[in-house]
Amino acid sequence: MTASEPQPAAPPKPSTKLLIASTLAWLAGLLGFLVVVAVGIPQIALHGGLPLLIALDGLLAIALCVAGYLLRKRRKAGGILAAGVFGLSGVSHLLSHTLMTVGFGLTLITLLLVLSAWKELE
Repeated sequence: MTASEPQPAAPPKPSTKLLIASTLAWLAGLLGFLVVVAVGIPQIALHGGLPLLIALDGLLAIALCVAGYLLRKRRKAGGILAAGVFGLSGVSHLLSHTLMTVGFGLTLITLLLVLSAWKELE
């Protein structure tokens, strides 16, 4: 018989706050991407190009999905990315004269949850 090797300890599971923040980040990212597609295709058809703010919103939507993945893995980079997306999203909404959207609200809630669980992130 061989001596059993110790099994590596499983990484601790993220808290409920981080799981909710990760899910909301994914939801906001997917919602933002669908909006970009729904608005971007007619803009390209009418004007032959994609406006800068719509392209920026598409990049922010992808960044939110990445942040959601990183938050699920308990990485500080996910929290930093979510905070950066929130800031850029706020500037984008100010420039386009839209005060509040569902995606921006979900990003705000995600940011608040991440800040409340910041000590758990590695």
